[in-house]
Amino acid sequence: MRLYLSSYRFGSAVERLTALIPPGARVAVVSNALDLVPEEARRSYARNVHDPLADLADMGFAPFDLDLRRWFGEAAGLERDLADVGLVWAVGGNAFLLRRAMAQSGLDAILQRRLAEDSLAYGGWSAGACVAGPSLRGIDLMDAPDEVADGYDPAPIYDGLGLVDFVI
Repeated sequence: MRLYLSSYRFGSAVERLTALIPPGARVAVVSNALDLVPEEARRSYARNVHDPLADLADMGFAPFDLDLRRWFGEAAGLERDLADVGLVWAVGGNAFLLRRAMAQSGLDAILQRRLAEDSLAYGGWSAGACVAGPSLRGIDLMDAPDEVADGYDPAPIYDGLGLVDFVI
């Protein structure tokens, strides 16, 4: 299983990330953990502070924004869209919102299967790393489990993806 989990952005071992997938690989960037943040604030942050799409392009990859809301209830379509993707990268924000988006789109099952097949790598920072563990218990000390954006199921999901056997 190819994983790259970081507490803050791409961390200090970017060479380990770039070794996970070939140069030029398509990278799906999932920002749904930020769906409670207004779009203009997100664009301003990307312009002035940190833009993961630009950073991944600078690393030699072909990143694109993957909004999981487009795929809620359409897991088969999402799976087709990810067929040639080498890495799914999830950014920080609210881990509970991200986990809901993964469940509602079917990304959680797709990741688990494709990681087991070694046909995909997964990485993320903060919320993107937290959802990789077996549980989100304790994450509620930092992230509000009951905050939801439009179109999201209201019930929080406390089960993590189980990609690692410890809670981050």
